[in-house]
Amino acid sequence: MPTQPGFWAMVVAGDDPEANAIVHALVRATGFVPVHIGTLAESAPLDPGGVLFPHMFTPADLTAQISASAAPAPVQVQPR
Repeated sequence: MPTQPGFWAMVVAGDDPEANAIVHALVRATGFVPVHIGTLAESAPLDPGGVLFPHMFTPADLTAQISASAAPAPVQVQPR
């Protein structure tokens, strides 16, 4: 896959706001766009067999996929 900083989404889920902020910063630092999908209890789409595993998505496509799968939490794309 060619390098395309800021093009590919990376899903983030977590219960701790401070930890989420650190993870979002790390995701951005590696060239991905963080997309927060909710708490750990709401992270089933990330699990093996979930609707997001093991695909690569743009932020817009990821948001659409989660919405189409009726995920329990709204998707929040984090600004860069």
